[in-house]
Amino acid sequence: MDRKHVEEWLATYERLWRTPGTDALVTLFTEDASYQQGPYWTPVVGLPAVLAGTAAGRFARRLLT
Repeated sequence: MDRKHVEEWLATYERLWRTPGTDALVTLFTEDASYQQGPYWTPVVGLPAVLAGTAAGRFARRLLT
């Protein structure tokens, strides 16, 4: 993996984060993915948990804006 690949992945992630729903996010994560939002957060593990966390994060963000 090189810098260009990482930059493309991040750009795609940001675009999909702003897209309603979570269906398209399955193209970025594997079934056994883990996602940690910060250095002291407990990671969520597994694609269903990652997608649920993404949906919850979007909901919380809408409440704060």
